[in-house]
Amino acid sequence: MSERSGLRPPLPGSARPSTAGRLVAGLTVVLLLAGCTAAGAGDDGAAAVVTHTVTAGTAADDTAADDTAADGAGPAAEVELPTPPTGAAGGITVVAPPAADDGAGDPATTGSGPAASASTDPAAASQSRPSATKTTAPAKPVAPKVKIAVSPGQGATKVSPLQKITVSSRGGLLENVKVINPEGKTVYHGYKIHRNNWSVDPELGFDRKYRVVVDSKKSDGQLQRDEAVFTTLPAKARLTASIFPSNNKRVGVGQPVQITFSEPIRGAAAKAAVEKMITVKTQFHQIGKFRWFSDTEVRWRPKNYFAPNSSVQVTVKIYGKQISGGLYGGQDASSRFVVSRSMISTVDAATHEMAVRVNGKVVKQIPVSLGNDKYPTYNGVHVVTERLPTHLMDSSTWGLTGAGAYRTRVKWATRISNTGEFVHGAPWSVYAQGNSNVSHGCINMTDAAAKWFMTSSLPGDVVIVKNSKGSTLQSWDGYGDWNLSWAKY
Repeated sequence: MSERSGLRPPLPGSARPSTAGRLVAGLTVVLLLAGCTAAGAGDDGAAAVVTHTVTAGTAADDTAADDTAADGAGPAAEVELPTPPTGAAGGITVVAPPAADDGAGDPATTGSGPAASASTDPAAASQSRPSATKTTAPAKPVAPKVKIAVSPGQGATKVSPLQKITVSSRGGLLENVKVINPEGKTVYHGYKIHRNNWSVDPELGFDRKYRVVVDSKKSDGQLQRDEAVFTTLPAKARLTASIFPSNNKRVGVGQPVQITFSEPIRGAAAKAAVEKMITVKTQFHQIGKFRWFSDTEVRWRPKNYFAPNSSVQVTVKIYGKQISGGLYGGQDASSRFVVSRSMISTVDAATHEMAVRVNGKVVKQIPVSLGNDKYPTYNGVHVVTERLPTHLMDSSTWGLTGAGAYRTRVKWATRISNTGEFVHGAPWSVYAQGNSNVSHGCINMTDAAAKWFMTSSLPGDVVIVKNSKGSTLQSWDGYGDWNLSWAKY
């Protein structure tokens, strides 16, 4: 046989494919040349193994395939095999790679046996493999919005300046909350307070617009912003209060707490509501009561005199609260004052003497002259309200004009009632001091004694008058509160 004569006859023992069979693409031809050497190999007698990949076209039958191969045309590739040396034993094994079963069950196409090889031409492999399907990754789901609840809600009006602002979230975490005033300034803020809840007890003012800005984090980590705008109520009238004793003032044990309002408080219900807005705390936990002396003035006093050397804290919390109708509290007030030593002076109109006791001990006894029978001094508990080094005594201020009227300037005057009763120096009545009552209701003494008394006194010190022919001082006259029984106060 010549070296190039087309396809060689089948080797002994090999099966020629049937007419219905098809030449499998990508056959691997293994040349087992036993006892010979390939071109250029040594003559040591070792066997050389050469592997070629044969790519063949599909033939309708065996004859067509042979003709095509013989002609050297078509897709079937010609295989060049080295000629075994003369006398050498050789063999060719053709092994088909594993292929999908086409149902024919032909062993030549199924590739059985241990010598099967997987070496395949890429072009042929592309014909036997299904084309790859291009797939797109599913879009990442969008996290649902965080549900934010703000109170006061969006567009709320007539909001109390003290209404609590709350923010809560569901489905996400609060990152930050800001309350911004009309000037654009952040007045309240909070960061991750309770994670899902935030609140503040503000003082917002009247007729002002606020913006609540909420930043929250959704489940996918993205930030979400929400806002709510509300407006506080426009108050027609705003109530303020002043307290006496004022802050840090030192007073005597008989000084009631007096609170004066800028607007009248009308009606029992409104007055009762205001009382609940007032707190009086005494150092030694003394019980006390309120009493209204007018629509603009309420007082508080303990059952007995204040404990000496103690402190009292008064707080009026009315800001932003509705008092009545269109009247709202416009400002809070507070005071912390000190009750000093106890100084109680007892004036006896029958003996014409004043006994001054400090912390229960008599420190001075002073001869005095009280009001005459026509203008007697009031009996009962008086409280020092004012101290004046000089003062013009004018009888017209308490109703005396015409005959007997006077305008006299006196020294060292200590006021003890609003109807004109003073303890003061009276050089003109020295003759009567200690033995008779000749004044128009004041308590007369020498200038020296009056100076000592005035400089030793504090507002709230107690002066008790007894055995006078006058009536009892009214509770509304100065601080005559102590002349009412506890039950009537």
